[in-house]
Amino acid sequence: MEPPRSIAPPEVFETERLVLRRPRMSDADDIFDNYASDPEVTRYLTWRLYNERNEVVPFLQSQLSRWHSGEEYSWVLMLTGNDRAIGMIGCRAREHAADIGYVLGRAYVFLGDISFIPTSQPGQETVLCTQRFVK
Repeated sequence: MEPPRSIAPPEVFETERLVLRRPRMSDADDIFDNYASDPEVTRYLTWRLYNERNEVVPFLQSQLSRWHSGEEYSWVLMLTGNDRAIGMIGCRAREHAADIGYVLGRAYVFLGDISFIPTSQPGQETVLCTQRFVK
């Protein structure tokens, strides 16, 4: 029997430029190539650099297990029209608060305004931060 969840997050968010979806095991190579093996991206993160592709598999298994248990919800970030993981955003509910973190591949940082996240309402976005990345 599946444990009860206090929230039921959407598995997919979509905006004009981004799609966020629940991670899949098939994302492992993109995650490794686009950010998990990059020392400049992982320098200030709470997790270490991945040196081998096969190290991403247990991480993804853990993310899927945490989703199922309701402990943490993560979404792969993709550019609209491209099914390649360029980053990830995660949310961990803690009683009356939530921890939110994200990672974005270095090659994708300078693609424009990353200051929003989609909501469950089509055409609406929620401001995540006011930072604007420009090339």
